[in-house]
Amino acid sequence: MNRRLVPVLLLVAAAIALPGTTTTTKAEEGYTLRIASLAPAGSSWMKVLNAWNKTLKDKTDGKLQLRFYPGGSQGDERDFVRKMRVGQLDGGVVTMTGMSLLIPAMNVLVLPGLLET
Repeated sequence: MNRRLVPVLLLVAAAIALPGTTTTTKAEEGYTLRIASLAPAGSSWMKVLNAWNKTLKDKTDGKLQLRFYPGGSQGDERDFVRKMRVGQLDGGVVTMTGMSLLIPAMNVLVLPGLLET
């Protein structure tokens, strides 16, 4: 047997033999994605987002769900992007302003006359 493989196999065997180790992963337990939006609570946009969340929970048996922060409660789009970068938010419903903060090349899509249809 290869000498470099022995320590790895011993670590795997010890991890399996340790009492109290569980085999459930975080994905099996469930996960909630935190998403900020400027859309006011109760607006048609939030109704669509909440319907999306319900469908997602149904399709994943409740293992994945979305937590929305409506009405700008997490700040403006610049704050959304900053909070996503530091891990306080998982996503944000943004316009081209927010998208251009993430991907500056997106600004080309809002140039007047560039796109006719």
